[in-house]
Amino acid sequence: MIGQAAVDLSIELPRGLRLDNPILVASGTFGYGIEYRDVVDIQRLGAICCKGTTLRPRIGNVTPRVTETPAGMLNSIGLQNPGVDAVIRKYSPTWAGWHVPVIVNVAGESIEDYVEVASRLDGVPGVAGIELNISCPNVGKGGLQFAIDAEAAGAVTAAGSEAGCQSVAGLPSTAARAGAPRTALVADALPQRTTSALRVRSGRAVEIRTGCPAVTVR
Repeated sequence: MIGQAAVDLSIELPRGLRLDNPILVASGTFGYGIEYRDVVDIQRLGAICCKGTTLRPRIGNVTPRVTETPAGMLNSIGLQNPGVDAVIRKYSPTWAGWHVPVIVNVAGESIEDYVEVASRLDGVPGVAGIELNISCPNVGKGGLQFAIDAEAAGAVTAAGSEAGCQSVAGLPSTAARAGAPRTALVADALPQRTTSALRVRSGRAVEIRTGCPAVTVR
């Protein structure tokens, strides 16, 4: 039997970020980490990717936001969050005292949004890295997701790199049907980049009696 001390699961990511192991919680599933610190030993994780953070506060979608399905659950939260300034003020002092790195997931409606949020997070104690959520709609191109448009994905990733970003968020399943391989190649070709292959899958549940969606459609 191999002793625990003999197994080194640590990995080195670009920009000198070291993880004790490759186990990360996906953004949006683990809040800001503090919600689960009394439930699990968060210090055993490789890193925490916190929920999506935007430049300004977002109240998210109207209810219903979550519904169960035979295969699991569907959600349509709408990126509810208090905004980057509130995240820094409320959570970063706690993160700074943790051993586990915290990577902040950044969302936006334009390249300028991403850059501004990344710039405000750069150098904040407790923020180990920044994850670009490129499954967001690009308002400047009629709402087309950044991840579907390889040119836009490359542009926002390059801009984020200059602002100090650590990684790129995964590609949504819609991108898998519309050029995700090219998008991934464009993003991964940039220096000091880490690309996640898949972030979210799309689905829909309909109430049979009313014909209405079971969760709010964005």
